[in-house]
Amino acid sequence: MARINVMNAIEEARKNISSRYDISFHTLVEITEKYPTKYQIASAAFCLGYGQGLKAAKAEKINGEKGE
Repeated sequence: MARINVMNAIEEARKNISSRYDISFHTLVEITEKYPTKYQIASAAFCLGYGQGLKAAKAEKINGEKGE
């Protein structure tokens, strides 16, 4: 399996994130106040994004909704 350029993958993904699912400043502050280490913050932000993606996919499947 080919290795990906992590930073390039992040920048490309950012171009496709709907504003409905982007993380807000308030949410980032809340996460950083709850978790003490950079790893825990990154993990929590990932889990939040993954959960939002699952929720969006479920809604799209049920309602036929499309993102922006």
